[in-house]
Amino acid sequence: MMKIKTKTKGRILSILTALAMVMTLFPAQLPVLADEYDEYGFASDGTYEPAEQNGDGYYEIGNVGQLLWFGALVNGDTSQTNITEADSDANAVLTADLDFSNYGDKYVPIGWTSFSSSTTSYTDVGYGGIFDGQGYEIKNLTINTSNVSSMGTVGIFGTVTGTVKNLGVDNFYFSRGSTDGRFGAIAGLLVQSTYNEETHTGTIQNCYVVNSDVLSSGTITGVMVGANYAGEIVNSYAYNSTNTGASRIGYLVGDNRNDGSNLTGTVTNCYADGTLVGTYSGTVTDGEESVSDDSFTSGEMARTLQSTNTDDEIYWGTIF
Repeated sequence: MMKIKTKTKGRILSILTALAMVMTLFPAQLPVLADEYDEYGFASDGTYEPAEQNGDGYYEIGNVGQLLWFGALVNGDTSQTNITEADSDANAVLTADLDFSNYGDKYVPIGWTSFSSSTTSYTDVGYGGIFDGQGYEIKNLTINTSNVSSMGTVGIFGTVTGTVKNLGVDNFYFSRGSTDGRFGAIAGLLVQSTYNEETHTGTIQNCYVVNSDVLSSGTITGVMVGANYAGEIVNSYAYNSTNTGASRIGYLVGDNRNDGSNLTGTVTNCYADGTLVGTYSGTVTDGEESVSDDSFTSGEMARTLQSTNTDDEIYWGTIF
């Protein structure tokens, strides 16, 4: 057996001691690893768990932190892991229900924009991707007013020029005073965008909002969408919710036509237990307002919506 001289042992010990001191003074800055996130998608330093893309290029979102991360990606928040620039056209799917009971103070609308004349016409701002809820719910979300400016588009999404589909929202809450903006549980504003010589229409399809409050003392609000300027809302409903605001409020959408242009929204086969759209009604086809509680709780509404739905993978259910 080879023996190590005492002097050599002393040198090795000195080197190891010195290395330990260096590592103590200058700890390595290691990246946050996926297994360091808790079940809600948060690291100990407060950063959010990045969502992974599936084979189709859609980010799969299975916890609260991942949805916050996705919003940071769309909005260009480079303080979050793996985000170097905004990707407003990113696509995503939900893979679970998301409960925001303790995390609403962190929420910033996906595709948030300030509200001005530029967002009432054809625009390239906001969220332009495809977000598929796959029948899952976002629930118990209260958006903190300090996270958005006094004038803006507020909802789970701010301004939408892409598509949000197959999403349920339960117990959403947002309250703002008389400052101008467009507020709704799913989206503050639907509008069209034009880029690459193509027109893209903001669309909400196969969605619902229940048990929610969208409140304001002097602006345009809707339970589902604040304003719909040349966008489309299809096969959707709002139930057992409250909204207040200016005269142009609706239980599904507040403003369905822009009064300063020819941008008219379309609502097709949608239902609400109150006024379907506000006084600027735009184009409304089929559907019904002031629907009875029994129609929702008995399953009649679920059957009505499913009978007109061409997507065989999504099934409406009675959830009340």
